[in-house]
Parts: sequence; structure tokens; C-alpha cells
Amino acid sequence: NDYTKVYPISGGLSSTLNYSDILKKKDILVMEGLNDIMKILEGFKDGMYKNYKFLDLLNCKGGCINGPGMIGERSVKERRKRVIQYRDYARRYEKDLGKAGVKVDAEGIDFRRKF
Repeated sequence: NDYTKVYPISGGLSSTLNYSDILKKKDILVMEGLNDIMKILEGFKDGMYKNYKFLDLLNCKGGCINGPGMIGERSVKERRKRVIQYRDYARRYEKDLGKAGVKVDAEGIDFRRKF
């Protein structure tokens, strides 16, 4: 599973959602950068984007890998590549150990709540 491994890159949150039974790819809008996000939100007020059901919005261009807390000289492209390499490594690691990510770690825990 890729849960949470690619969330810091643009589109990472929506790519790790297990949404196939409730959403289609066309229902998801991915946007990055404060100015573009503000335009999208204004468009929602005007009804321009009413067909979207899920917003994957990242304030920083390129995602969190380009945020103010990032240190070092790597480009956004290089950081993205490294996140994806990590995901691919983790896939192999989990497969070798017979793990299934969140499904194994949270097995038997009931997350339902009633209010």
C-alpha cells in the first residue's frame, strides 16, 4: 500500500486515497500554489467547479516538498523523485516482509464513531 508515502507531493493525497468505491478520478481536483488555490475557491463560490467532490489542495507549488520547512539545495523535481523512490522501496520492503501497510498495522481496530 502507498498510504501516506507520497502525500507531500502534488496529487499525493488523492493518489493514496482508497476511493474507488465512492469517487472517480474525474471527481478529484488537484491544485497547488496559493494564487491558484484562491482562484479555485473563488470559482467554487461562483459554481464553476461544482462537479468536483474532492479537493487535493497544496499551498506550496510542487507540494510540501517545496514548503518553507524544507532545507537543502535539491530541486522540487529531485525531491519528488526521491519521494517516489521511497514509495517504491517501501513497496518492496512490505512485500518481502509479507506486510500490507495500514491493513496490517490497524488490523482489528474499529475506527467507527457514533455521535
